[in-house]
Amino acid sequence: MMRMVLASASPRRRALLEAVGLRPEIIVSDAPEVDAGTVPVAIVEANARVKRDAVAMRLDAPALVIAA
Repeated sequence: MMRMVLASASPRRRALLEAVGLRPEIIVSDAPEVDAGTVPVAIVEANARVKRDAVAMRLDAPALVIAA
């Protein structure tokens, strides 16, 4: 099974994944929030990509990185 990483320290996100039987490794992103304009969906998507990429760059092997 591929390594799964949650790029968040949120206990709620972790609990949601664990509720469906997933046990992600937690690696918190140190990426700053980005301002992607005024459209809420664009802001959320941009921040998730930045956090995902920041964590993925720290990994030494392929992994599924989940960020929000």
